[in-house]
Amino acid sequence: PRIGVAGNFAEDFCEYEYFGRGPHENYTDRRASAQVGLFHSNVYDNFEKNYVMPQENGNRTDTRYVKLFSPETTVRISSKTPFEFGISRYSAMDLFKAHHPSELKERPYTILTLDLAQRGLGTGSCGPQTLPEYELNEKYYKFSFSLEII
Repeated sequence: PRIGVAGNFAEDFCEYEYFGRGPHENYTDRRASAQVGLFHSNVYDNFEKNYVMPQENGNRTDTRYVKLFSPETTVRISSKTPFEFGISRYSAMDLFKAHHPSELKERPYTILTLDLAQRGLGTGSCGPQTLPEYELNEKYYKFSFSLEII
C-alpha cells in the first residue's frame, strides 16, 4: 500500500534530478545506507534489473523536490513535507503481472509516483512481516505538493 498519486509524462522525460535519499533505491524501513543529497539519474538506470521476479523498485525517500527533464521542458515537484517518489517505464500492474523480467514490455511514456508514505518492505510470505511502525494504519492522510513548469 501507498498513499500518493501516479502520473504519466511524455516519453522524452527521461532524465531527473532530486534532493533526497540516494543514490540507490531506498524505502522507509530500508534507508539507513542512503544519504540525503542532490542526485541525478534517468528512467532506465532507476529500474532495478537484478530482481529475479519483477517487483516494486526504484523508490526514493525523504525527497524535498524532484525535477524531470525533457529536451524542451523541466517540471519541478516539491513539497513542504518530505515525500517518496519513483520513476519507471513500467506500471505497478506491469510488475505485478510479470513472473520474469523478459515478460515486461516498456511503456511509451514515463511513469512518476509521488507518495506521502509507502508501507515498508516485507509481506511475511518468504521472510519477516513489515514492522508495525512501517505499516500504514491511519484513517486519514494529507499530502500536498507543488508542480511547476520551469
